[in-house]
Amino acid sequence: MSTSPQLPVLGFDFPLDAPNGWHEANRYLLYTGHFALDAPPIALQEWLGSGVETVPMRERQLSMVPAGTPHRLTHLSGFWRTSDADLIVLRAVLPEALYVCLYVSSGPTHHYDRICWYCNECGATLAPWTYNVERYGALSFWNKVLEPVRAFNADEAQRTCQACGAVHPLAYGFEAADDTTEERAARAGW
Repeated sequence: MSTSPQLPVLGFDFPLDAPNGWHEANRYLLYTGHFALDAPPIALQEWLGSGVETVPMRERQLSMVPAGTPHRLTHLSGFWRTSDADLIVLRAVLPEALYVCLYVSSGPTHHYDRICWYCNECGATLAPWTYNVERYGALSFWNKVLEPVRAFNADEAQRTCQACGAVHPLAYGFEAADDTTEERAARAGW
């Protein structure tokens, strides 16, 4: 029988006691969250250049978003994210709640995360923002993402498509607890 202490997973212990949140372990990020069953549905969407494809929702689902694919999670991220790191999305509906786990590899090939919005009328890119993950770290991207979201909301010129003139609805960040009243309404809408 071994007397050595239990080693932490991936060489780094991280707490999973928060209801929602990001955790860092070595070169990986893990998001854990649970949501009420009657909350707006969280679904994975990918931007394919000509439009949006929503991944069919199942009660138990594991999906991978390849690096370079613009994507978002409905009612969880009010922006489109593109990264040079893969994203794995685990979604499970259990009797008490919907559980969502996101896994981001932020190893030596993870250099950037970008967010933007796409015009709902013509698909033009609006207000792109790039974050240097290589320099500042992947976890700090998720801590900073609310800043460009609020800048987008505050400036109607950024939300107005230069190609067709359509105005994008207000956006929201990743953490619902940080929402303003307007952002909360936007989260419920898209």
